[in-house]
Amino acid sequence: MELEDYKSLDGEALKAKIRALSRSDLDDQLHRFSGQYANLCQRLEAVYNREARFAAVRPGGLDEIDQAIKLAEQDYQKEVTLLKTFRELNRVLLPFMDVYEDEVLADLKHMSQEELQALHAGMVEELNTASDRQKEDPASYRAAQNAMGTARLATLMKDAIRTELKTRFGINIE
Repeated sequence: MELEDYKSLDGEALKAKIRALSRSDLDDQLHRFSGQYANLCQRLEAVYNREARFAAVRPGGLDEIDQAIKLAEQDYQKEVTLLKTFRELNRVLLPFMDVYEDEVLADLKHMSQEELQALHAGMVEELNTASDRQKEDPASYRAAQNAMGTARLATLMKDAIRTELKTRFGINIE
């Protein structure tokens, strides 16, 4: 399926269509859309060539993208076209990520104590790596946003693993 296949859907109808995908199809779609996202980010960054403006839209918030479209509409048609494409991709990608996150967290319920503890250790390592990356080049908005995204996901997973270990195995882990 392509982005066009989701254009007519919104909200719960969009999420229902995404939930109906098999796990492998969901993985494939996320991989495809993530590639498109990276490509559009590079193109927008090249067109903008102004880091502060691009930094506001890169995380993919629809409100921020709408604001950038309004600012660009009068003078920068090339930016508007890219921003509208970026907005549509994010409108579809965000629910994909929500559904995928739910499925990944649900997978924790089927993992053994040893698997959960190993995964927890991996998330602690990811958090440390993300923190180190931010310290390496604090002026780089791209590095900061990537590190923040990694930290958010690793923290979410770490907390979910901790809850699962406590609930199922009575183990408190920090």
